[in-house]
Amino acid sequence: EWVHDDRRRQRAGIPEEVGHVSKTRLALGLLDRLASQGLQVPVIVADAGYGRSVSFRLAVEERGWSYVMAADPKEVARPAGAKPYQPAYGGL
Repeated sequence: EWVHDDRRRQRAGIPEEVGHVSKTRLALGLLDRLASQGLQVPVIVADAGYGRSVSFRLAVEERGWSYVMAADPKEVARPAGAKPYQPAYGGL
C-alpha cells in the first residue's frame, strides 16, 4: 500500500527507486548474495509460505540447492505419471 503514497514513503525515508518485492524474491536475493560471496547453506529450510510458492521452489532447484519446505496439509503429492482413478460406486 506504500507504493503510491509518496508522502508516507518520504517520511519513512524510502527512496523513489525502491518498490515492492515479494518475500520469496527477497529471500532468493539474499541467498544469491550469500552464494556470490563463496558461502553456501547446506540445506535451505522454509515454512509452508515458501513451500507453497512454485516459483521459489523451482528457483532453488535451478540453483542446485538442497531444501526442505513445509507443505500445506491440503497439498497432494503424486508421481508425475499418475492418472486420476474413480472406482466404481459400491453402495453404502
